[in-house]
Amino acid sequence: MTEQAAAGALVWGVKASFRDYVRRAEGEVKITAGAEAAGDAFAFTPTDEKLKFAGEVDFDAHGGMLKVTVADPWIELADDGSASLSVVNPARLTTDRSQRLTIATLGDFTPAGDGTAKAPAYLTMNGVWLLGNVYGPGDELDTVTFPWDA
Repeated sequence: MTEQAAAGALVWGVKASFRDYVRRAEGEVKITAGAEAAGDAFAFTPTDEKLKFAGEVDFDAHGGMLKVTVADPWIELADDGSASLSVVNPARLTTDRSQRLTIATLGDFTPAGDGTAKAPAYLTMNGVWLLGNVYGPGDELDTVTFPWDA
């Protein structure tokens, strides 16, 4: 699947260096629950609610010592015009999927002219925790592409 083929989806690779690390560690990336591969990124299926997406990507390495789950990403717009990206709190995946972690702030959107927009993403403290305390707050993640009809 290509980024263009993911109409209506949120397309995001999380962080290239993190994906590369998992591969070098002979780990595994599992894509399930409505997500699909989209080149080097992942396409999360749109839901009935605007800017809310479904799907899971699990990164596993070191015999389970590294386990990161990115599930059901949402883009949340604040009244002040800022935006963030949240995911299901991995500690609650099986008990309460409504509990979320804001893992990234989004920079200014760039409309692509095809009904999508692109935004740079930057780690929050929750994102630092999610990715194993390897990166710092404000570190850049992969660009997020999402449906945008503003």
